[in-house]
Amino acid sequence: MDGVRQRSPYYKDWNPKYSGNDYNVFDWAGNIIVHEISQAEDGTLNVKIPESVYNTFNKNVKLEMTNTFNNWEIDDARLKITTNNFSAVVANEMTDTCLIECSVTFNADMRRCGVFIRGTSELDKAYYVTLNTQHNMIEFNSYLWQDEKGWRYLPYEIEQQRPYEFKSDHKYQMKILTAGSICIVYFNNEVALTARMYDIADGRFGFFVVGGETAFEDIKLLRQA
Repeated sequence: MDGVRQRSPYYKDWNPKYSGNDYNVFDWAGNIIVHEISQAEDGTLNVKIPESVYNTFNKNVKLEMTNTFNNWEIDDARLKITTNNFSAVVANEMTDTCLIECSVTFNADMRRCGVFIRGTSELDKAYYVTLNTQHNMIEFNSYLWQDEKGWRYLPYEIEQQRPYEFKSDHKYQMKILTAGSICIVYFNNEVALTARMYDIADGRFGFFVVGGETAFEDIKLLRQA
């Protein structure tokens, strides 16, 4: 079980009924999220989405990819790019509850890549699930760092993060589940990261890369029938 961090106002007493905003301070409360835990041969614990939960997402939505920033190779459920700067592809509109699934492979020059969720077509606002190979971290960032006053809202650089030792030219699996204000990231059936998304209720998902060569494959957008 994992309690997702819930936020309350800066200048009021704690209110358990407060619905939250992305810029507010943390309270520890909220929903119960159940993961499936298994033990690896070396004794470490791995985390993945429970099969009973995954099986409820049984409607495969046809993908719609838009080449937005720089030139991507787009082939059905596969994307590939080699770039020196930020590049992104915008895909479908998301429903409130859905599951994004993909695999990702990158070379040693890749600095950051990942999936953005609930984004606008021009990406002036979005939430980001980032694989940061420079710091060996899986990170969740809100759109507030795109705001010129973001530094006032967040006195820290990363909202949520999990350590992970990445390897280049290795295929990783990723699943991102969203439901209301909740975002759950399952990475390679090893690590789980949970976060809140209060301010942006809808939008598109897509993929981004900062530097190097990266391929996203086996991309699916799954909904509950």
